Amino acid sequence: MRFPKPNDHLILIVISAAILLALFPVSNVDIWWQLKTGEVIVSERSLPRHDIFTHSVAPETRWHNTQWLFQVLIALLFRFGGWNALVLFQGLLFAGVGIGVWFWLKARNTPPLARFLAITLTLVALRYRTAMRPELVSFIFLILELKWFDEYTRTGKLRFVLLLFTQWIWSNMHSSCLLGVFLGGAAFMVRYIQTAYPQGKKKKKKETKLVPYKYWIFFGAFFLIGLINVNGIYQFTYGLTEGGKTYISELKPLSPEFFAGAAGLMVLLMILGAKRLVQRENIFLLVVFCVFSLQSLRMVRFTAYTLLVWAPVSAVGIDLLWKGILPKYSLVKKRIILAIFFILLGISLVGSLYFQRYKSFGLGKNDSSYPVEAANFIIKENLRGVLFNPFSYGGYLLWRFYPERKIFLDGRTKINDTALEKMAQCRTEQDWQRLFSDYGFTYAIIPYNLQAPKPGDITLGEILWSWKDWRLVFWDDNAMVFVQNRPEYASVIEKYEYQLIMPEYLPYDKNLRSNLALVHRLKNDSHLWRRAGQELSQSFKASPRHFRAAMGSGFWCRIENDPRAVEMYRAATSIFSRHPEALLGLGISLIQRGSYEEGISAMMDSVRYSTSKPDALYNVALAQYKAGRFKDCRKTLGKVLRRDPDYQAALNLLKKTRMKREPN
Repeated sequence: MRFPKPNDHLILIVISAAILLALFPVSNVDIWWQLKTGEVIVSERSLPRHDIFTHSVAPETRWHNTQWLFQVLIALLFRFGGWNALVLFQGLLFAGVGIGVWFWLKARNTPPLARFLAITLTLVALRYRTAMRPELVSFIFLILELKWFDEYTRTGKLRFVLLLFTQWIWSNMHSSCLLGVFLGGAAFMVRYIQTAYPQGKKKKKKETKLVPYKYWIFFGAFFLIGLINVNGIYQFTYGLTEGGKTYISELKPLSPEFFAGAAGLMVLLMILGAKRLVQRENIFLLVVFCVFSLQSLRMVRFTAYTLLVWAPVSAVGIDLLWKGILPKYSLVKKRIILAIFFILLGISLVGSLYFQRYKSFGLGKNDSSYPVEAANFIIKENLRGVLFNPFSYGGYLLWRFYPERKIFLDGRTKINDTALEKMAQCRTEQDWQRLFSDYGFTYAIIPYNLQAPKPGDITLGEILWSWKDWRLVFWDDNAMVFVQNRPEYASVIEKYEYQLIMPEYLPYDKNLRSNLALVHRLKNDSHLWRRAGQELSQSFKASPRHFRAAMGSGFWCRIENDPRAVEMYRAATSIFSRHPEALLGLGISLIQRGSYEEGISAMMDSVRYSTSKPDALYNVALAQYKAGRFKDCRKTLGKVLRRDPDYQAALNLLKKTRMKREPN
């Protein structure tokens, strides 16, 4: 039995780390419509040539599905193993990227340690684009072709059959196959120049002479093989037409500040390895790297492809740092430099995991940010008509509703281009009226704060709430469902309509200011006040893990001195355990019920997580004053005034407490 070499140990670490980094539940916005499309292709054994999912597109509109092979693949995996199979496949694909880069750098004779560090940095940086989407498969195809074309420019060995086969599969998987055509053209041109203008007086014996007509034959065959797909030349041109869609964040230009920061380490390593990088054998690598870097400035999405090309560039710099610079220092200084390097590597890894903590380790799917309960409501009540939905919900609703219902738009940006452009331009109520009139929507699923670019802007939810011919019939923490006041929806409106409670005014995120004062104003009318309580209770019963309803119901019960307030606030804190307003409400409700110590404890937790410490502490002092704990109240007010000596309400309350005595 052969024991693994140190080399083998490092690649095992790379594989394990890559799988762990990519092992998180499936949740990206595109997986839903891609999975449904794959299921349709598998079940009907043919590709849909026209749009079958949206009502906003004319039925005769041609649909060029550039990702059909990937969709079939994930549909078969889903049929075999469900969501867990897709997550495992996602981890294996990301590990495949790490393995591909490893063997590419090995072919370039990069030392194992430099190889390991370069790949680790690449994988950590690349994780932000890791998701179950065809782009992840494209990373593997890109690495394979980079490795083989790089080998061709350095040694003259051309893996022509493998390149043709890879390009053909890639061209049926994703429109990024155009990158393969660029790599082929760059490699053949570099090789032709190297052959036409050899270095030194004599050519190497094993160097293959490449005459012009063979160059065009090779490149022509490589280009034509990519045209053997269901979309023909459109498969290549599709990617060239996406750059102008600035209403999609990942298609926007990269901010200069972010690019400068991200490129800092890259430039440093290139400077360290400048002498080696300008050698003839690295011309192809430098050309690709420069072109990809410039493209990254034009489009955020392209940064992922640039990171893959960055791996060998950074490896050269790391190797020269290791061999050329470190030996000049003493052993102590070497250890300090290495310690700093590994600390920075650890910080980058921890930072990547922290800022992408929504990608939590696990299997299955994560649909917590999608309108799950709203879709359930529509299916349960059998709502039909012309649906409005935002871009972010389109794929999920398509997956849930097809074939019974069509949606407004989804993540297929090319076919939904007109609808996306119109929606992106909606800023005022008149804009929304025009959009709803043009498409004739009869019911809508919308998220909170839709199309409100800055605080104070009117949202679509507020607009629909104000329109007399639209009714709110469902809401939870993710979405609201509005229907038009039409005969076919009469029974739903009668049973579920919310006339008083506008959920966007209820507290949700700790950074949003709650507007429960609007609910409190209803107390002046006993009939409206009871109706508000019924609506809040109705929403909470429909979805117990419903933070907005729990907070609203807790507030209503607390004003009414109803013992159910504690139950409601406990439900809210079970959803968001660090929400200061939920903890404050729980504390006040507990004190009202006579549980003073537990209530004060909850209120102090509210202080800990509050963004305004003086206000939170003042609320604690006020509760202590009402409970007759004047000594505790004075201590708490002292803390308030140490933070804000001019806090007038605290000064006034302090005067009152000095005239009070503790009850016996």
